[in-house]
Amino acid sequence: MNRDIWYGISMYIPDEYPAMEGKSMVIGQWHQDARWGYPPLSQNYDVTNEELLIYLIPARFWTSSDGTKHYSQKRGLWKIKDFKQNVWHDLIYNIKWTGDDNGYFKVWHNGVQKIDFKGLTYIPGDTVGPFLKFGLYQMSAAASKSQTHVIYFDEYRRGNSYERVDPAQNEKMNKTNQ
Repeated sequence: MNRDIWYGISMYIPDEYPAMEGKSMVIGQWHQDARWGYPPLSQNYDVTNEELLIYLIPARFWTSSDGTKHYSQKRGLWKIKDFKQNVWHDLIYNIKWTGDDNGYFKVWHNGVQKIDFKGLTYIPGDTVGPFLKFGLYQMSAAASKSQTHVIYFDEYRRGNSYERVDPAQNEKMNKTNQ
């Protein structure tokens, strides 16, 4: 909590991944203390639109300069377009988890920065810090139980700089050391 943290991961979505008629599926999430019941940050995949949807729940709440508290469903949702199937995607996250307005949340997709948010990144009141869960999670009963969903994850790292967690850099180093 309240410090600069970097995460890097590669993911691959095969073309057999089934479309779900405008629905998306959670493919990774950072959770906080279980009493809150939902993650402050999650990634969803929308195969129909080839988009990675990133939800930052605390970003939906903010206080204006006059002290008025606000809520919006539109704040805290980013769409990374061209998240195509049959291609490895490298994602890097830089986050300062905090229940105060001095947090930040940045995301790079294949080396290009897509998100630069400043503000609340964690639901106030929890001091434990987040834990990460990668994998598929479907909240809707609309998902067919007969369909198989597969996503591959590789090169996950947590560190203190972009270079330390960059999946592309780590892949180059692995090939050099072979």
